[in-house]
Amino acid sequence: VLYEKKNPNKKFVFNYRRMCVSTVAGIIEENAGKSEYFPYTVLLKTEKVLFKLLEKIDSEITSLDDLPTDVLNSARGQIYSALMEYSLRKDRHQSGKKRKKWTQSVKRFLTKSLDRQQDGSMEYSFILGKYLPQLYYVDKKWVVEKINLILPKENIQHWKAAFTGYLFYTGGVYKEIY
Repeated sequence: VLYEKKNPNKKFVFNYRRMCVSTVAGIIEENAGKSEYFPYTVLLKTEKVLFKLLEKIDSEITSLDDLPTDVLNSARGQIYSALMEYSLRKDRHQSGKKRKKWTQSVKRFLTKSLDRQQDGSMEYSFILGKYLPQLYYVDKKWVVEKINLILPKENIQHWKAAFTGYLFYTGGVYKEIY
């Protein structure tokens, strides 16, 4: 287990643990849909790894000032992105009637986490916004039912985080989602 290295002068702390977690999440995010890197047997174990990483890493974001950069550089943000890519790409390895648009266990997790008491991280809200068009494509009914939880009007910080992720990565507003 890697722990952060503390500097006695307290001027700089390098967190090797977060760096390793970010690297693993980045590899999964980039390669989950490529069968040459992730054969189906490995892909089946990937989900467990990502959920375990989420348990071990807390949110690092305290401000919305530069959210896209902060989430991109956040271990938790990278894990969420990897989880979405994994879920949305996993079906490429399947064929026939068993093929689903996204992983049901990830869907259950995302639904549960819409209760911001479960996951109040800005990374979660931002990544939901980032992947909103893809989620709409794979499960329109779920997005329509959950839109007021994805973009919670009663929680302006999370609304801003989700909408920032949506606009930053889509570059505009999708008529269907609007």
